[in-house]
Amino acid sequence: PPDKINLGSNLNSNNISLISNQFKTEKFTFINDFFCPDTFDSLSNSFPHEVFFNYPKNGSKFYSWSDESRWCNSKDKKLMKRPSREFLEIYPTYQKLYDFLDSEEMSEKVKSITNSSEASLYSIALSRAQEGSFLSPHIDTITTPENLKPGEKVMMNFIYFLLAGGSTPEKSGGTGLYLDNEFKKPIFIPSPLRNSALLYDSIEQFYHGFDLMAPGSFRWAIVFQFKIS
Repeated sequence: PPDKINLGSNLNSNNISLISNQFKTEKFTFINDFFCPDTFDSLSNSFPHEVFFNYPKNGSKFYSWSDESRWCNSKDKKLMKRPSREFLEIYPTYQKLYDFLDSEEMSEKVKSITNSSEASLYSIALSRAQEGSFLSPHIDTITTPENLKPGEKVMMNFIYFLLAGGSTPEKSGGTGLYLDNEFKKPIFIPSPLRNSALLYDSIEQFYHGFDLMAPGSFRWAIVFQFKIS
């Protein structure tokens, strides 16, 4: 595994204001070269084998996700989750990644981007998607900014696109933001789907999802959530 997980230059102190300004006005932002090249290479070269993944059991999405590697810091003991010992022994690079995402350094970056006073890691999930995969456009929450209670924490969603292949982002698992639930009114379609991350505020009424993936396409992604206030 790498000695250290390092963020890309777009997230250094000189450049992060561009990202935070977009997030302030749009309530989402897209970050290219999220990790430095060495970290990206380590993550992509050791992305977990498909035996660690399974498929969801509902009709609104079809792609594989990894329960073995899931991390969740919920106060609800039923939701609290840590990766299996077997998974971490086989993939020590991902132990390094999880430790970094749960670090003060990453918390400070999230606070800088979102202009918040607190930011704590809530969850991490790995997913694989390929030909025939899809995620129906949906909204994460029914809560609106107007109904937010004083002091209530808000979830920030990062979709980190590690690696993908296909003709277009729309048909290669590029989770986009939409005004509708039929992929007809796109707000933002991410590109490239390589070492890049889409961050959006879950309280905003964004539909998000990806259309049926084309033959020969694939996508590896890491989704992580921070609670901010």
